[in-house]
Amino acid sequence: MTDTMNLEEEIKKAELEKIRAETKSINRNRWRFFLQSVLAAIIAIPVMWFYFSEVALPIHSRENLQLARENEVVRDSLASVAENFERERLRLIDEQEQLLARIQEMGAVEPPSPISLSAGWNLVGYTGSTVLTPEAAFESIADAILLARDAQGNVFFPRDNIKNLSSIEPGKGYMVYVTRDAILTFPEP
Repeated sequence: MTDTMNLEEEIKKAELEKIRAETKSINRNRWRFFLQSVLAAIIAIPVMWFYFSEVALPIHSRENLQLARENEVVRDSLASVAENFERERLRLIDEQEQLLARIQEMGAVEPPSPISLSAGWNLVGYTGSTVLTPEAAFESIADAILLARDAQGNVFFPRDNIKNLSSIEPGKGYMVYVTRDAILTFPEP
């Protein structure tokens, strides 16, 4: 019986030694794996640094340079369009001033005719020869006018006392919104 106990103890010791040896091997492998990972990271960092600084980022920079060139072309095109627009606007203003000067040279201009306005938006041209304030120009429809605006977006909104439309000028058109049908008569000079 003691022989069997000794044998069992020997088997347990052998198994325990085997487990200890395997544990040491696993621990050694873990350390080896950890050291390999650290070493790989140490090697990989400079490689990645080189890749991003010499390969990837210059590609990105080339794309940015191409986009910058395209933006410059668009900006130049828009500047050209804006210059042409401004040139044309100034030409039209000059032409308008010349027409007004010719009208004034012709002498007496007939007073503007009464204009029938329908409820809603109406396009009204002022053919008088003098500049008027919006209050004076639209006095005949004071109870019907809601809003008047010029081509630049300046408005005359009498009910709310909003007025950045400072004058009604000869030869210009205005959008007038009335709440009911009305007759607009510009005052005589």
